[in-house]
Amino acid sequence: MADRRRALIVVSLLATAACAQATGETETTSCAEAFAATLSIPIPDQPPADHVAYSSDIVLLDQNLQPGRRLTDDGRSGYPDFSPDGERIAFESFRGYEPAGDFDVGLSSIWVIGQDGQGEEQLTRGYGDRFPRWSPDGERIVFLRWDGDSYQPQILDVDGGTTTALDAPVYDRLDWISDDVLAGVSYDEQNYTTYLFQVDVATGDVQRIESGVDDVGGGVLWSPDGTEFAYVRQPPREPYDRAARPTIQIHDLETGEERTVPGSDTLVNQLILWTSDGSLLFWQNTRGAGYNIALSADGGQATERVIGAHRDGQAVSDPYSDNPVCAP
Repeated sequence: MADRRRALIVVSLLATAACAQATGETETTSCAEAFAATLSIPIPDQPPADHVAYSSDIVLLDQNLQPGRRLTDDGRSGYPDFSPDGERIAFESFRGYEPAGDFDVGLSSIWVIGQDGQGEEQLTRGYGDRFPRWSPDGERIVFLRWDGDSYQPQILDVDGGTTTALDAPVYDRLDWISDDVLAGVSYDEQNYTTYLFQVDVATGDVQRIESGVDDVGGGVLWSPDGTEFAYVRQPPREPYDRAARPTIQIHDLETGEERTVPGSDTLVNQLILWTSDGSLLFWQNTRGAGYNIALSADGGQATERVIGAHRDGQAVSDPYSDNPVCAP
């Protein structure tokens, strides 16, 4: 999430150039660079024992999730994240390093590139650095650094180039819920459940978030203002109910109230993205191979609509990040 606002004029120009508005009976917005995703293509004649089975690059998607401009061509880049002003994209890349063994994450770096494909820059090197996320003010990037045994969160000052390590019990990626606070998911080994925690970036203080949810699962999505989070609630194991389905829940941290995202009660579902304008993207189960990608506007309160689909063998993955200038 981090580079951001350089000048209101630049943002205005980007909004005009990248997002053309069409007006009619109902006003719609068309944006060729609404999302960033990963383009993964199987490598032909790859030995089965070698774990590098796919070529992976960064690609931009329009609002219908159709691929457009490809930003990298090294075959070893992924996890893109738009800066808050939509000008730059942070991503991880294994380019320049030898492929790792089966049980070794290997070396990777954090890079940035302009949404126009220009100004590519390597920000870190020599470590296993992954999963970059811009801060809301656009000045920092949080990422995870592999030390050979576990991931350690790092804060990168984008302009200064310095990194600061945080001591936090990371189970999944970290997300910014304000300019000064990060939130993540950790594992409770005693109860075999996962829970939320937050980190004060300035002090490094770590506190468990008492949300009232017994198990948040493998990952959550945070609302743009950091007051709510989405998670997948699994049906009770006992008593067994064949008709029961997992649902995506939106949990209000202050009140503890929850709501179910419309259309999320399918056999298989998964969180994808909470967009800058407050829409929730998620998997919606379908018959046969693949799944629909559904969008529920108004913070997961509106009736869902299918905006795309993912089928087995499809090269482009789900969107990782949305362009704040061209919110869907």
